[in-house]
Amino acid sequence: MLFTSRQNKIILISLVVLTAILIIRFSTLVSAIQHLPAYAPQDAPFISGPLQAKSVYAFDALTGEVLYQKNSSAILPLASLTKIATAIIAHNLANEKIKSIGPLASEISITPESLKKDGDQGLIAGERWDVDDLIRLMLVASSNDAAAALSQDLDNITFVQKMNDFAHGLGLNSFLFKNETGLDNETETEAGDLGSAHDVAYLFRYFLSNFSYLLYPT
Repeated sequence: MLFTSRQNKIILISLVVLTAILIIRFSTLVSAIQHLPAYAPQDAPFISGPLQAKSVYAFDALTGEVLYQKNSSAILPLASLTKIATAIIAHNLANEKIKSIGPLASEISITPESLKKDGDQGLIAGERWDVDDLIRLMLVASSNDAAAALSQDLDNITFVQKMNDFAHGLGLNSFLFKNETGLDNETETEAGDLGSAHDVAYLFRYFLSNFSYLLYPT
């Protein structure tokens, strides 16, 4: 499906913003590394500088060889990493609907309810987006509105439960998804979604093995 000119503009702006953020972060990282003492953990020679992350899991996605891990089973807030699971479930549900209903099932309606989430990537109530295009926007811009629209259109009742069932079916049992965005729950003090570095790494491997084309715009 071809984008409308407005949808093209939204994605282009999102890509420009993402590129600017990456450039700034990379420049900051290079500057920080230049001022760090020469140091690397003995079991992770590819790391330059002190490792401040609370949890790390690095492995070869092809061979499964663990390259380095630190506190990798700790369960921590996922934030927008949640959207990888959201993308998988949205894609699978859309394919099921297309098979049973037809091509029109690939279009997602943007509702006023889906636009209530934090963040604004320019979506407008009443628009209809191709499901893969909306998934790409969600991943490129970390769009909470897009994640909400996908969930509400495809399965408003059990979408998040399907995210949990899918992850646990892969043996990634640290995951606890409470919403499709990764936002903190409004009624709770803890993060909305939780998981470990180990399980995030294997979820990404699954995504790259099966849905890498959805990451091309990123």
